[in-house]
Amino acid sequence: MLLPRYQRWTEERAAVLGSLGRRAAAITKALNGLPGLSCVAAGSLYAFPRIVLPAAAVAAANKAGLAPDLMWVTPRYTLKK
Repeated sequence: MLLPRYQRWTEERAAVLGSLGRRAAAITKALNGLPGLSCVAAGSLYAFPRIVLPAAAVAAANKAGLAPDLMWVTPRYTLKK
């Protein structure tokens, strides 16, 4: 028989970890549904997305003399409203 406090702690811990796992699975599923993104969940808390830039975006960055991932954070290349 477990002590009441320990039993409650283990139940609360399991509930928290289960909730975190469901959230990580949900965000992973959502990110995997977006074009150009793939995501892997790690444990019950982290999700690691990977962004794949289209070939045209890489070509445009190379033409501008910028690294492809840097082009999209450079102010002169941001979209105008």
